Amino acid sequence: MADDFNALRSTLRDESMQKRAHNRESSPQVLERYKVGYERHNGGAHLIVRRGGMVVDFWPGTGKWIARGEGGTAGRGVFKLLSYLKVGANVHNTGVR
Repeated sequence: MADDFNALRSTLRDESMQKRAHNRESSPQVLERYKVGYERHNGGAHLIVRRGGMVVDFWPGTGKWIARGEGGTAGRGVFKLLSYLKVGANVHNTGVR
């Protein structure tokens, strides 16, 4: 039983690592598609997103973002970030994950 649990935990860990790596690649592509400027830091693990005077720290691997100077406004996901930045009239998930 312990072997089964360890195998499951290993599989879940591997899937999580793959998902975060994929997000680190695809999220900057989404920002570029919507012409949102950003700076890469720590090999792309941390992005500083700038738009219309707003500055947001974004970690694409996990999807977490925190707006600077906005009382700690935070969220998860690149599309929710775009919505917060008021990018486009109908920002929605286009299947990029």
